[in-house]
Amino acid sequence: MKKLLELRQKKTELATQMRSLLTKAEEEKRSLNADESTQFDELRTQTDALQVDIVRYEAIADEERNQGDKTKPATDGKKVTNAELRHYIMTGDTRSLSTG
Repeated sequence: MKKLLELRQKKTELATQMRSLLTKAEEEKRSLNADESTQFDELRTQTDALQVDIVRYEAIADEERNQGDKTKPATDGKKVTNAELRHYIMTGDTRSLSTG
């Protein structure tokens, strides 16, 4: 997850740089010059590559999250009432949790 956050932050930084190039040209009422255009295209290529990596890390995170859900014990659809939970916390007795 840490890597995913880093990738997203890096992509945001690159997008900010792209926006600043466009804003500068707009303020000067002109289009991007050759150097700015090249720089913009390089930034765009980097953001596209980051997006591919982000999608991969999100897929892994989703898979890990789904695997985590499968390892949880089944509750058989029974819900524990507040009174039963309070009794368990106070006494550690699990017999009251098996009512239903």
